[in-house]
Amino acid sequence: MPNNCLARFAINVDSVSSARDFYQKVFDWKFEPWGPPNFYLIKTGDAPVGGVGGLLQERRELVPGGRMIPTVCTVAYFQDTEGNVAAVSELEKA
Repeated sequence: MPNNCLARFAINVDSVSSARDFYQKVFDWKFEPWGPPNFYLIKTGDAPVGGVGGLLQERRELVPGGRMIPTVCTVAYFQDTEGNVAAVSELEKA
């Protein structure tokens, strides 16, 4: 049964090219450049299911105490075993 609560995830890394190679080989994810340099949309699956949308971007400092715009989404950040910060978000229910 699919988990439709997860809308998107983000992974922040020091080496975008190394991370792209790793995730492509391990999970067969596809990457599409989008927006600023070293920012990619991640395609985790094909139609009809489509997978969960992801983002891969160069590590940046998260602003301490910064707030998200209300009612956009709920975001949680976590650190993986290599020290990369990743985020997941859940869309607010209407």
